[in-house]
Amino acid sequence: MTGRAADEAEIRRVLTALAAAHHRLDATGLSALYAGDADWTDSGVTRRGRAAIVAHLSARFAFEAVVPEVPLEPPVVEVSFVHADVAVVRSHLADSAPRPAHALVVMRREADRWLIAAEILLDSR
Repeated sequence: MTGRAADEAEIRRVLTALAAAHHRLDATGLSALYAGDADWTDSGVTRRGRAAIVAHLSARFAFEAVVPEVPLEPPVVEVSFVHADVAVVRSHLADSAPRPAHALVVMRREADRWLIAAEILLDSR
C-alpha cells in the first residue's frame, strides 16, 4: 500500500490506538500519539503540549474505572487531506460511555509518522 491509501491506513491505526489507550485509561500510551506541540480541547478548555495533555488525562483517568471485558470497536473515521502532510479527521466512537464520543482531529505527518496535532472533543448531546 502506498500514497494516500497508506496514509489513511496509518491515520486509522493511530486513532484506533488512541481509542484503545483511552479504553485502558493509559495516559502514557497516549503520549506517543500526540505531537509535542499538540492541542487538546474538551468542554471549552484547551491543554497545550503533549506533557500537559498527558498530565491532565493521567489525573482524569485516576477517577475512572477500566472496563476490560467490554470489547472496543474501532472508531468510525472520515479522513480529509488538506495537504500532503496534514489531514482533518472526524471520529466517532459509538460504544463509548456514558454517551457516544465525537472528535475533530488534525493529524500531521512528522518524520514519516502521523501524529495528532489537535483534538477537539465534541459533546454528542
